[in-house]
Amino acid sequence: MPSQRAARSPLGELFRSARERLREAGVPDPALEAEALICHALGIDPVQLWTNDGPVPASRRRRLEAQLLRRLRREPLPYIRGWAEFFGRRFDVDQRVLIPRPETEHLVEIALEWERATFSKVQESGHPFRVADIGTGSGILAITLALELPRVQARAVDISREALYVARKNARRHSVTQRVKFHHGNLTGPLRGRFEVVLANLPYIKTARLSRLEPELSNEPRLALDGGGDGLEQVRPLIQSLPGYLAVPGLALLEIDPPIARRALAIAIAAFGAGAARVESDLSGLARVLVIESQ
Repeated sequence: MPSQRAARSPLGELFRSARERLREAGVPDPALEAEALICHALGIDPVQLWTNDGPVPASRRRRLEAQLLRRLRREPLPYIRGWAEFFGRRFDVDQRVLIPRPETEHLVEIALEWERATFSKVQESGHPFRVADIGTGSGILAITLALELPRVQARAVDISREALYVARKNARRHSVTQRVKFHHGNLTGPLRGRFEVVLANLPYIKTARLSRLEPELSNEPRLALDGGGDGLEQVRPLIQSLPGYLAVPGLALLEIDPPIARRALAIAIAAFGAGAARVESDLSGLARVLVIESQ
């Protein structure tokens, strides 16, 4: 907790004002958001926020006010800052790409666990670990796996050329451009060959639900959110195409919306058999990841 002196400092006053304005606008976690906005706008860290009692230059106050107004209009904080954290790393994001969510990290965790359990002998032989990331967006899944597993060779696909621009920027940022290649196209269309792991975070929200979601989502690309009338417009054809792209043994991981989990699982069972597919829950206990294993 900040001291009373810190709370009365110029920075403390800025924090209190921003927090109250964010609360009145209905922004979740207004205190955390106020702290993050101030630290970003003023170029300080949280410790400095509560220990520096000096004056705040007018230019930095103006910058903070401009960014605060954006947040009050419910523009997501990652777009305002220009980055989001995923798996402990920063990735560039803007309104051309979906903002990474913590639950998406579970796909990486499952893939890493499966790789350790299944491919230790293959690793010794120097065989590349081939990954396909369908609907890559900002590139977080392909890039993260390439960083976690040096022998990964990844192909990442997106239908949005603008999203691919951001993804390539992130690949350069993390120095994996030689091992992560990007392709413009729909689903598996641009791919050739088979892959040990296929990852996908496709649009999966039913169209009718979009208007009922939090206002921040209206700033994110609808192309990355709208899963059509049943939420399976992209998920269904991807699953049905996977038998032609998944290696044996192989793993496919699709992030899904809980309301479509049962139907997505049925499609996977029809394509691979009952024992090959299951649904795993996220930390909130919600059905979140469709897991398919080819044997």
